[in-house]
Amino acid sequence: MKDYGERALKSVFECTLDEERYKEMKREVEILMEREEDSVRYYFICGKCMNLIEHIGKGELFKEDDDFTIV
Repeated sequence: MKDYGERALKSVFECTLDEERYKEMKREVEILMEREEDSVRYYFICGKCMNLIEHIGKGELFKEDDDFTIV
C-alpha cells in the first residue's frame, strides 16, 4: 500500500489515485490478500466531504489534490 498512498493508521492508507491506478492497486491487493482472514474496504470521499474532515493528534492530513481514495 505504501506504493499507492500514505499511511494514516496502522492498517489505513489515504491514496490519491486516478481510475487506472486504482484498478492496478485493487488487482494487486486481491492477489496478496488472504480472503479467509483479511478484509479490505475502499471508501471514496468527494471534495466537499474533504472539507469536513477533522483531525487531532500527531501528523497532518494527507492532501495531494482534490481527488481522494481512502484505502
